Amino acid sequence: MNKPIQEEFWFDMPEFVQEKQAPYLELKVRFADQEALEEFSKLIGQKLTVKTKSIWHPELVRGLNGGKRYVE
Repeated sequence: MNKPIQEEFWFDMPEFVQEKQAPYLELKVRFADQEALEEFSKLIGQKLTVKTKSIWHPELVRGLNGGKRYVE
């Protein structure tokens, strides 16, 4: 019986387990008006609008490791 091609390439390789990237805490913040939203936005140094649903603090850098690949 033939082995799947993945088994040939990955034979005897160390196991990789990705830990879940969960936030430490989620917090709901309410703003009295647009001015309060803008003031908070300046305080944390991130762009916030009435359409903003969530943010990471410190700001999450997307794609930081996206271009990394293993090449033999």
